[in-house]
Amino acid sequence: MRSIDPGAQVFEADSADATLRVLDDRSIVVDHGTIGADAARDFAARFAAQDVAYLDAPVSGGIRGAELGTLSMMVAADEATFARLEPVLAPIAQHRFRCGEAAGQ
Repeated sequence: MRSIDPGAQVFEADSADATLRVLDDRSIVVDHGTIGADAARDFAARFAAQDVAYLDAPVSGGIRGAELGTLSMMVAADEATFARLEPVLAPIAQHRFRCGEAAGQ
């Protein structure tokens, strides 16, 4: 999981071949960065080309929400992947919402 901004710099960093070489079809990339819809779709396509799942999952609530444990997370994922990752996401965000299946929604 990663939470880096701004989107353009993140995409440049993650599009490096070295990053994709360490991932395989069992990998799931969960992106908590607040990036634009186009960047999220670009990420999803890049990882999908390598059979790597990509979830667009920005968080909301700021530093205070993190301190209080009250963050909210909006996740673009299919139902099965969302359910599979629920135990991993729960400690990060008190409120988790599946908001469709496609990144950048």
